[in-house]
Amino acid sequence: SSPSPSSTPSSSATPAATVTVVGSVTLDGYTKASFGSTQQTAFKAGIAAVAKVAASSVTVTVADSARRHLLAGVTVTYTITTTDATSAASIASTISKATPAAIVVGMKAAGLTLVTSVTVSAPTTSTTTTAAASTPDSAASPTPTPSAAAAGVATGALGAAALVAASAHAALTLFMQ
Repeated sequence: SSPSPSSTPSSSATPAATVTVVGSVTLDGYTKASFGSTQQTAFKAGIAAVAKVAASSVTVTVADSARRHLLAGVTVTYTITTTDATSAASIASTISKATPAAIVVGMKAAGLTLVTSVTVSAPTTSTTTTAAASTPDSAASPTPTPSAAAAGVATGALGAAALVAASAHAALTLFMQ
């Protein structure tokens, strides 16, 4: 027996959710120039250990510290990606509860031996939902339809034209009396 024509793969019916935990750590002892790919990999391992996640789920961006003092510093913004909002909340909580001293220990254990102190921002979570991959049959572009905004603009323009016409008629009527 053949499958019914209305059956579709379950993956196309379920949107994919990506949940991220984003925060930053300012590391004293490094500069942006001295924080290359080796240090970034070590940071990923260090923050992953603190957060209790796989290092492969961590991405980082690096900027010079905005603080103005004699100690060199680099600010590393990390993003930890998961597919579960509950896990993301747990990850954010775990990082928030970690003391700066514990983070320094984690970073040093991961290979960032020059770290002298850290300043940690409170992590935030966000969810992004994307449509599931489309099948070849549904990949065709839909017929464009006017958007609600375009319809609103058109309606507003017609309303404005009617108002101007009514005002002109009223002014003309007053003038002719």
